Formats: sequence, C-alpha cells, structure tokens
Amino acid sequence: MRRESLFFGILTLVVSAFLTGCSDDDTEVYVPQRVAEFNLSDESDGNRLFIIHPWEGEIAIPVHDDRIRDFEFSGKYFDWEMRQGAESRFLVLNLKKEVERKPFLEKIALRGIASKSGEAATDTLFLVSQPKLESSASDNAPSYMHNVGKTVNTAGDIFAAPSEPFLDFDLMYGTEAFVKTPHAESWGRERSGVDYEEMVDNMWQELGISVSSLGFTNQGAPTPTRSKLFSGSFDQRFQHNQTSSNRFEYHVDVHVKSMVELHMATAIYTSASDPDVFLPFLTTTASRLLNETNSDLYKRYGNTQKGIYDLYDTYGTHVLVGGVFGGSYTYIYSRKENLYYDETVFAAEAELSAKSSSPAGENENWLQTYYRVMGTHGGKIGAGGGYTKSELNEHMSEESIMIITGGNASVDFESWDKSIADENSNLHLVSYGPRGDTTRCFLVPLYYLTKNYARQDALKKYLDSYVEARSKLAKKPQLILADFMMRTGKDNHGDPAGQRVFTGPDGKERIYSPLVLNTKGPNDSRIGKMLDTSAHEYLDVGDNADQLWWVALDFKDECRPIYHMRFMKEDDARKHGFEPRGQDAESGMMWDAIDNHYVCLKFSPDDSHKEPVSGVGIARKGKSDDLYYVIATSPGTDMTLPYSIDEQFPAYWGSKEYKLKSENPPYRFGVDQENDLNEGDSWFGRNKATNHEQWIFPVYTTKPLDWPIRFTKATD
Repeated sequence: MRRESLFFGILTLVVSAFLTGCSDDDTEVYVPQRVAEFNLSDESDGNRLFIIHPWEGEIAIPVHDDRIRDFEFSGKYFDWEMRQGAESRFLVLNLKKEVERKPFLEKIALRGIASKSGEAATDTLFLVSQPKLESSASDNAPSYMHNVGKTVNTAGDIFAAPSEPFLDFDLMYGTEAFVKTPHAESWGRERSGVDYEEMVDNMWQELGISVSSLGFTNQGAPTPTRSKLFSGSFDQRFQHNQTSSNRFEYHVDVHVKSMVELHMATAIYTSASDPDVFLPFLTTTASRLLNETNSDLYKRYGNTQKGIYDLYDTYGTHVLVGGVFGGSYTYIYSRKENLYYDETVFAAEAELSAKSSSPAGENENWLQTYYRVMGTHGGKIGAGGGYTKSELNEHMSEESIMIITGGNASVDFESWDKSIADENSNLHLVSYGPRGDTTRCFLVPLYYLTKNYARQDALKKYLDSYVEARSKLAKKPQLILADFMMRTGKDNHGDPAGQRVFTGPDGKERIYSPLVLNTKGPNDSRIGKMLDTSAHEYLDVGDNADQLWWVALDFKDECRPIYHMRFMKEDDARKHGFEPRGQDAESGMMWDAIDNHYVCLKFSPDDSHKEPVSGVGIARKGKSDDLYYVIATSPGTDMTLPYSIDEQFPAYWGSKEYKLKSENPPYRFGVDQENDLNEGDSWFGRNKATNHEQWIFPVYTTKPLDWPIRFTKATD
C-alpha cells in the first residue's frame, strides 16, 4: 500500500509575521482566510518548501485527497489541522498562542518533505511567496514559486522601499537642538529569476550606494561637492564582476530605528548661495572667524594651507542642516547558481568632525543653536561597511553583506534593537535630512558663510586636499587591463555587443567585454556592434568568420599587469618577451597573403613602459588624411551608448585625431617604434592586400579608470 507522509521542520520568522490561533475542529465546510498559491501535491516526487510571507491570520495550504493521507508535525511553533473546504482539503497552520513574537530579522519557514514507498525525498528547494499585502507599496513583490537549489539561509518580506538614502553615518551631539520623535520602520525585498547580473545592478541603484544618487550635492554651490563633503573622509566603491547566472535569489532586510529628528529651514539653501543669506544667522564667533579680517580669531587661522587646515580641524568643513538620528541594521543576502567567476568588492566609509563654541542665548536661530551645541560636545560622523563571501561549489556561491550603524550587533538583532538608546550620545545619523523634507542641501560648506573673498577662496582651494590628507581610507584598488585578444565568431558581420567568459593568461576565468565600433569607424551601419576587422573596410577579401576583439579588466593585485602590447608573429613575440593571445590575423580569412600576427602582451615593465595598461583601443589609419582614428576602445574609456556620446572618451583618446607621436596624443601606439609607424606593425602585416594603406594598430592608455564601470549586458 502506498504511504505518503509530510514532515515539517521550522527554521525562523521573517519580520514580525505571525499566525493566529487554531480553528475549531468541526465538520462545517471550511472557508480559508488566506490560501497559499501552491499545492503540496504538485510535486509527485516530494519537495522541500519555504513559505515566505508576513501573514495576518491563519494560512491554508491546498492538498489533494488522493495524494497526501497522513501528516507528522514535529515543530513547536505551529498548530495544524486538516479542514475540508468546498472544493479542496486544506492543511491549516496557526501560530501557537504561547509563541513569542520574534524580531523582524529572525525567520520562520516551513520545510516539508513528501515521499512515497519509503523512498528518500528529492533534494529540491522552492521559494514560495504569497500575494503582496494590500498595504504594500512594493512594485517588485515576488509572486511565484521558483527552484533555486540548496540553501536554508534565505528570506524575504514585502514592504515599501525606504525614502531615505541608504548610506549611514554616525554622529555624537548635544541635546538642546533636537526634538525626540521615536519611530521605527523596516523593509525588505526578495527576488528570484534568471538574470542575476541585472539584479545586482538594480539592487545597488535602488539602495543608493552610488554617491551620485545620494542627493548630497550642495545645490547652488559655486563648486558643488559630491564625494568629499566634510572633514575627514568619504569614499565608496562597489565592483561586482560575474557571468550571467541561470538562477539567483537575493534578499534585503533594512531596519531603521529613528529616535530623533533635526528640523531646519533648508529651502533657501537650495536656491541661493549669496553669503548675505547666511550672515544674519551667524554667531559672533562664526562671523569673526569667517568675515572680520581684523579680528584675532580670523588672524589665528591664516588663508594659507596650514591655516585653513587648522581651521577645518577645529570647526569642520560643513555645517549639518538636517537629519534623522537613531540606528540602522542592514542585511543583504544573495545567492547564484551556474556561476563561472564572481568577485565582489564593497566598501563605504566616511568621517566628519565639526565643533565650535559660543554662549547660549534666547531666541537663537538654528545656526546659533548648532554652534552652541556642537561647540561643547563636538561632532563626529563615521561609517563603514564590508562583505563576507563563501563558495558552495564550482558553480554556486552565496554572499552576505551586513552594515550596522549604531548599537551593538555582536549577538543578534534583538540585542541590537535594545541597544539603541534614547540618549543622544548613543544615536547615529541614519538619514540625510528630516523625514518628508524634499530639499537636498543638508550640508552647507563653510565657504557659503563668508563674504570675505580671500577667506572664501582659501576655503575652496584647500577643501579637497584637506579631505584627501585627512582620509583614513586605503587607496582604491587600481582597475587595469587583464587581457586583450582577438577571437573569431560567427560570420554575422558584427553582432550587438555582448559579454563572454574566457580564460585569461593567468588561468583565471573572467568576463570579457567586446570592443564596440564607435562613430569614428568606417561603417555607420555597424556603430554599436562588436568590432569585426574581417569586414571589407579593413581587408577586402573573403572571410568565413568575424574577427572580434575582447578585453577583460581586473584589479592590479588580482591579475598580471600588462605594460606593453604589439601585433607580432608568435616566434618574434617570444623572442622579445611578449606572450601571444587569442587567434592570429589569418583566422577566418580566405587569403593566405596575411602575416599571422597575434595580439602579443608584455607582462613585465621596462624603462619605456613602467605603468600598467588601463585601457586599450584599435586605431585605424584614415583613407586620405593619414590621421589615426580610434574606432573602438575598452570599457571605462569608450563612448557611451549609442557609442556616439564622448563624455569619457576624450580624456583617454583625445578630442581630435593624431598623425604622429610628436603631436603628443594622450595614448601610446602598440608598435615597435612609435616614431616610425609602418604596415609591418599593423594587424595584417606587410603581406596584406592593403585597402589604400588603411592600417590598424593597437593603442593603449595608462590613465586611471573611473569606476565602478558598467559593462554592456551579456546577450549570450
């Protein structure tokens, strides 16, 4: 006789979700309050299930009478019973009354195993999410069941996204200027799907990790500051390189406990930068420091580098206008399958110090209050973040990122929650600007507050260098070229750009991006497509494949730096210390009068090539003017979509075309003698069927890349 059983074990609860008590066991037709979107009998070979949802009331799971006959329940959190509905039987689950409600970060899930004839259950995990709550504002709430492999460290809930910026700061301050408004909120997201690469991109955009999306730019400032806002340091970086993954999941929990709000009238600062606007609000001390050239305080801090550095050390670089204080607890979890290569680097740190002093007074304005409060206690803002990573096997990895601001998170979330006290000395700035305030100018630079042009110029002049000098952050890792080569593809005459995974010269698998033809190329119809040098514009002979050009980037400490490159024959390359990469110039071409040149890379420096290559391009000699047109370049130096916008291109390749090295192009030619460009160094060599001597050479730059760099999405 066939016997099927279902075993339920309990994990943990997401958010403060709970189920109410058990229904009475009666013979009436059962009308469920909430029905799960899946049926326990859907999987004939058994299953393991996670049910992820903040329930309100009981939940009913449909079962088929002819499928599941008896149940075992070993968990201590739920009561359960079978109920007969009008058209189906239901397994009804209710949270036991004696169970204490758990904090949001703890999770409860159901793990079920159904088997038949005593056979072991298949090891399959499903993520299940119920319909989103009517009160939820999340547009991305999941509503499906998805097979994601083996894991138990996953969760999701459905809440609206926060309106505040994500990056957190730490502030210690006095008491008089603040109004306590206890408030707590939490939100989280869970997703599952097939395009992990896109998900990671969107995830960080939504969370606002990028400085440019934080809204910290001082609107109306003569010299807007974006990443260096205050005394000390501010820096952030996030780099995530990987292949497209067949399946993924990620989940984010953010809990913000807002204890205090600082409300200031900030509207005027977004529309005016005239010091006259600020002068009426300055204390006597501030006015003497910034505007009165004959005062002892002004003279104490001269307009030299040392004087301004001392001033910034004492008073800070900016005035804080508004914010929400308390603490925040952020947990991010992601998991990938079928992953060939993955590398994540994340760091965010900031530090601000500001203090002043002035006597208390009646009817003081906000700036007077700020200076009085900050003068006694001083101020310090700091934040830090990091990540952990573990590999499960060759094609599976998981990552978790936890960022804590305020409180003690060494034990668990509940301990952290209790450690956020009402005392001002234990609170942290968790959002920039008061709740509901739509202005974005919450840091006012000191040079806004002076009408003395000598002081103003000095404050501006030394701001960036001061922040750089006082920064405690390690320098950003140097992103450089890790590989460059030609490999043939299908004879499609230049496909749309898409990434691939190849093995590099050091044996590591990396994501490779193609060189893409820009508007300087010879064929407008192929702009935005992968550069194909087998086309007739480069060599007018028959071919049976596309010659495509590929590059990979990596950090300097994670790859073999490239110092020089040339197009050379294999034997010549090895004699001169170069290593051939990819395929040669004959590949795919139906003509044998072509030199079998390879892309050849040199991984050791010499007197003429001391800096590692950061970007590479292909330069094509003009048909009639003998100028060299850089027609395709590597990510971070290329024209942005649709490969006609040259925002970053001129910084690496110039704003005009060059004819000779003596014209000092911002790049270098990858040839034997840069003062003697000839067809022997070109891709097809001396024996090519020249098309009006339209040679192509490699060109490269060692200028540092701005990053994180966004790559073209993979299409294959």
